[in-house]
Amino acid sequence: MFGFRLNYLPLLNSQIEILLFAQLTKQIHLQFKLGSMKKLFTLLFALVVCGTLSAQLPQDFEGDITGWEIPAPFALTNASDLSSQYFTVEDHTNFIGVNDDAVGAGVGSEGMVVSPMISLDGLSAPILNFEAFFLNGDYDADETARVMVSTDGVNWDMALDLAGSTTGWSQEQVNLAAWAGQSVYVGFEYNDGGGWNYGFCFDDLSLTEYDIQREAQ
Repeated sequence: MFGFRLNYLPLLNSQIEILLFAQLTKQIHLQFKLGSMKKLFTLLFALVVCGTLSAQLPQDFEGDITGWEIPAPFALTNASDLSSQYFTVEDHTNFIGVNDDAVGAGVGSEGMVVSPMISLDGLSAPILNFEAFFLNGDYDADETARVMVSTDGVNWDMALDLAGSTTGWSQEQVNLAAWAGQSVYVGFEYNDGGGWNYGFCFDDLSLTEYDIQREAQ
């Protein structure tokens, strides 16, 4: 938890204390001395919206990962710790990944990492960018890596089914236009297909907007 205090000092002595809780474990304590309720709520709204967006994306997993759900077999890791004989991950500092090769034959690897809620408010054509390490090797079953999207954390839609790459980390993009203006959870799902396969890693998430005018030129 962290806290900070902002003091606004007009020539009035009314004092309002507001306690906000953001992302469960983040506590922001603001103390205002204001004469105008309109100014108070305008400042408060701007702070909450800007703080929510900047706290979640971009995300490179080198610092705060509050709000991320990372179930086993996924882990916050690095290339040295995760790599194995047949799934050798290229160096990429910290990232989230799963290694199906390392657990051996007969042990299933499946699960989904879920982001904190991400606001797409004000974006008409949002694009989620990230880097992936996924061979799509299909050694003795069909392994899959997918990006899922949900507005409630319960019902999920597939937004991207990764094709895989044998040349290392690849730059991926997810079209989130179907959820423009909403707040969403993003899930990174891996399934070894019930066989002995390789794995999936992802890193360096960012949110941009598709430039329709530039594309038309």
